[in-house]
Amino acid sequence: MSEKKLVSRNVVIALGIMCLVLALVLLTTVASYRSIIHEKDLQIARMDSEISLLNMKIAEKDSQITNLNNKYSSLKREYDTLKSAYDFLNTEYIKSMSKYQELQD
Repeated sequence: MSEKKLVSRNVVIALGIMCLVLALVLLTTVASYRSIIHEKDLQIARMDSEISLLNMKIAEKDSQITNLNNKYSSLKREYDTLKSAYDFLNTEYIKSMSKYQELQD
């Protein structure tokens, strides 16, 4: 019976050591993954910050495009007005020159 107790005690000690080793491996693995997850969280935060900055730049460019389109429209209207005035004056000039030629003859 004493031999049986010795085997049982050795088995218990071996199982205890295995449990201790497995617990250490588990803790090491958890610590390693926590470090990896922390790095990924930092990387995500940096990327979120970069995305926010890029979105702000896009908003600035959109605003600039809108302002330039408005300026273009304003200049186009001014051009069209001046062109109409020029065309009218040119037509009147041609009519006047035609009448002047008639009077000369």
